Amino acid sequence: MYNELLEIIAIGLLFTGLFVFEPWNALVEKYLDFKPFNCVLCFSLYGSFLLMLFCSDLNPLYAIISAFVAEFTFRKMM
Repeated sequence: MYNELLEIIAIGLLFTGLFVFEPWNALVEKYLDFKPFNCVLCFSLYGSFLLMLFCSDLNPLYAIISAFVAEFTFRKMM
């Protein structure tokens, strides 16, 4: 139970860290300036869904929770 919760939160924080990372921002501004790449909620939803589908044993529907963790953390940081 707790391991799954920590993994969901960690994936959300991973995508928050990616959006704060300056080279990612430069890449998005130059080449990927469209959804889902420039939206924290959209990109973290799709990215965490793929991570949970291929790299984890979690249910991919937990990607919704992970996306909200990423969005709220990013809003708190900015």
